[in-house]
Amino acid sequence: MSATPQTNPSLRFLPFGVVAVTLLLAAAVLVSRRQAPLPVISQVDPFLLTNQLGEPVSLDALAGRVWVANIIFTRCAGPCREMTHRMERLQAQFATEPGVRFVTLTADPEFDTPAILSRFASKFTVNPARWTFLTGRKQDLTRLAVGSLKLTAVDKTPDQRANPEDLFIHSTISVVVDGRGRLRTSVETLEPDGPAKLQAAVRRVLIESSVIKVSDLPAINASLNGTAFVLLILGYVFIRRGQREAHQSCMLSAFGCSCVFLVSYVLHKILVRGVHTPIGAEGFIRTAYHLMLVSHILLAIVVVPLALVTIRRGLAGRLDKHRQLARWTWPIWVYVSLTGVLIYFMLYRWFPA
Repeated sequence: MSATPQTNPSLRFLPFGVVAVTLLLAAAVLVSRRQAPLPVISQVDPFLLTNQLGEPVSLDALAGRVWVANIIFTRCAGPCREMTHRMERLQAQFATEPGVRFVTLTADPEFDTPAILSRFASKFTVNPARWTFLTGRKQDLTRLAVGSLKLTAVDKTPDQRANPEDLFIHSTISVVVDGRGRLRTSVETLEPDGPAKLQAAVRRVLIESSVIKVSDLPAINASLNGTAFVLLILGYVFIRRGQREAHQSCMLSAFGCSCVFLVSYVLHKILVRGVHTPIGAEGFIRTAYHLMLVSHILLAIVVVPLALVTIRRGLAGRLDKHRQLARWTWPIWVYVSLTGVLIYFMLYRWFPA
C-alpha cells in the first residue's frame, strides 16, 4: 500500500450511512406493500370433518393459518377439475409460505368418502400436509360451506340435470379465511384474472399478521447482497486513494452484511423446509440462470474463509500477505454479492414461475 494521505474522519462513517440508507429503503418498500385490510365478512363456526386420509380436521387445526377454501364434487363433469387445477397452481405459488393452507370441501359426501377423495387428489400435485379435502355428514358440510363460508351447494332436481352425474349447483368461488378463523373475501375462481386476485388477497391477509414474513426474506437477502456490493466498491476506491481507515470501515461493514445475509439465507431455507423456487424462463435465460446460480453457490462457499483470512491479515498489520490474498478475495466477493442480487431479480421479479 502507498503512504496514507490525510484522511477525512467523516469517511469512517460512510459505510454505516450506506447500511442505514439501505435499511430505510427496505423498510419503506415493506411498509408500502401494506394496504388497507380486507373487511371481516363473518366468523367461521367450529367444525369437525374428515380429510382424504381419514383423519379428523377441526377449525382449531387451521388456527394461525391463512386458508383458501372451495367446494367441488369428484363426479363433477363441469368446472370442478379446472377449479382444482387452479387451487393446485395456487398451492405451488405459496410453496415457500408455510402459513398458508388449502381446503377443498365436497358437495357430495354420500359418494365422496375419504378413499374417493384421496384417489381424486392423487390426480393432482397435492401436499396433504397443506391441502385438505374434507368430507363428513351432509349437515356439517352445509353448515361450514353455506353458513360460514357463504358458498353455494344445492342438489339439482332430476329435470335440471344435463347428465346422471350433473348432481349439484355449487359455487365456483374460492374464499380466504384468516388465521383467526374469519372470512375475509371471495374470488370468482374461473374468471381470467381470478387466480391473480386470489393470490393478491392471500398476500394481503398474510401481510396483516406481520410486517416481515417468510416471503419477504429473499428481498431482504438481495438488499444485504446489494449493500455488500456497494461497500466493496467503495472499499476498493478508498484503498486506491490510500485512505486506509475508510477502506477498513467499508470492508468490515461489507463482511457484516454478508454474515447477516448468510444467517438470513439459512433461516429462509429452514422456514420453507428447503423447497426450491423454480425460475419461470426457458432456453438460454434458464441455462444462464442455472450457471450463475451454481457459480454463485460454489464461490459463496469459497469466499467465506477467504474473507476471514484476508480481514484477519489486514487487522494484524500483515499488509503484504493481506494484499496478496485480497487480489483473489475481492473479485470473488464482488461477484458473489452482485450475482446474489441478479438471482433475486431473475427469480422473483423478471421471470417468476
